[in-house]
Amino acid sequence: MQVTIQGSKNFHVSDRMKEYINKKLVKLNYFKNTINDINFHLDAEKHIFKISSILTFKKFGPTKIETSAEEMYTAIDKIIHKLDTKIQREKSRIQDHNNPGHMEIVEKLDNHEIAQAEPTRFIELEQKPTTLSDAVLQMKMKNIDYYGFTLLDEDEKFAPALLRKLDDEMIFLFKKEKNNNYSEYILKILKDNIKLDKKIREIELKKMTLLEAQRFILKDEFYYNIFLDNDNKINFLLKESNNKWDLIS
Repeated sequence: MQVTIQGSKNFHVSDRMKEYINKKLVKLNYFKNTINDINFHLDAEKHIFKISSILTFKKFGPTKIETSAEEMYTAIDKIIHKLDTKIQREKSRIQDHNNPGHMEIVEKLDNHEIAQAEPTRFIELEQKPTTLSDAVLQMKMKNIDYYGFTLLDEDEKFAPALLRKLDDEMIFLFKKEKNNNYSEYILKILKDNIKLDKKIREIELKKMTLLEAQRFILKDEFYYNIFLDNDNKINFLLKESNNKWDLIS
């Protein structure tokens, strides 16, 4: 599978961004034998970052996918998720029986049609109330990309929260707002302090089953989301590769 990453006259693609795209492409390795190449074109226009991608299958040629966001790394996450979802939706056309993972993927997708949640790894959220700075430190020490914890805020209130790390300098936070919805923020990591920076999006908390939450993500632009289960417990759900999932609660 050949990968090409290009910028434009308005946007230079840094080595860090190329490294991040290649890291996220690991999610598509389960179908790499059916893909000739993937081309990414990154652009910026009026503070909006845009990515167009041409995915070329060996058997039925190219397909174009596009997305945009107010932050480039968010746009990268979205385009990879769209590529992953596109590949899985084309399962009826991809009949490469030489790929040993093919039938397993088809079976897992069919499970959605008979109302069964897909295989999910359950991760326990850290219950002890923790400040944001301490949570970031814990995540770095454990060298993990996601960390679910109980955030203790400046008003001495606490609620489930999630950190998502791209690298040690680029970390995102999901935190509960006063309206009881959640927002995703980029963190500004300073030498002696960590602050909220740009808000990426606000998420309305909805009650869902695990299957409904998985289906929602498959239709959404983001590969991760937050939902309430039947016990009104907050859950963070993330789609990994090959239709495997992580549930942090």
